[in-house]
Amino acid sequence: MWMKVGEVMSRCAVAVRPETPFGELIATIRRFDAGALTVVDDARRPVGVVSEHDLLFHETDPYRDADDLFEGHASYRDHLKARGCTARELMTTPPIMVTRNTTVREAARMMADHRVKHLPVVDTMTGVLVGAVSQRDLLKVFVRSAEAIRQDVGELLRRLSVPDGDVVVEVLEGIATVKGRLDRRSQVAAVVESIRGVEGLIEVNADLDFATDDVTSGSRGG
Repeated sequence: MWMKVGEVMSRCAVAVRPETPFGELIATIRRFDAGALTVVDDARRPVGVVSEHDLLFHETDPYRDADDLFEGHASYRDHLKARGCTARELMTTPPIMVTRNTTVREAARMMADHRVKHLPVVDTMTGVLVGAVSQRDLLKVFVRSAEAIRQDVGELLRRLSVPDGDVVVEVLEGIATVKGRLDRRSQVAAVVESIRGVEGLIEVNADLDFATDDVTSGSRGG
């Protein structure tokens, strides 16, 4: 049900070696219109990432030649990086990586948590670079058609053993409105939470009744 990184990633990952010089890094980013470059070892396993930010910081950090101005501060490492002239010296390491089976939602969360815009995609077994995924790739998921989302929600309800017709789903601009009646009260929260996981939805409005209150051991009609 949840879309995977393997369905949206680019299979043409732009990779460089640790010894790649600054000028070549700039040229590579421009040639491939890439937002970041994955730095790989001899076995094509990622060892770091050089982003546009890293390259710009190299050119704009006013203190990159200072010896001790940032001594003792967490940002000191960033200013040491700004002095770098090769991918090894400029890259962020260890790289934040995903696999083809990582969900799009989890990849988006990782980007937000680590404040990065690109993630290398590696093979689950070997750790070898097989692609890359960007914020732009992930955003494609959240512009899915209302009909595609509605069909996914319908399939999800069938998997949850909700009889056809008991729940009606409408989708408009990424917002799902769910109305109907379930057998048990305990189903309501589970159904709503599951629907929230459908790719492309940004909000779920639920108006669900139930026949049996199996939470407080009571029964209600209506």
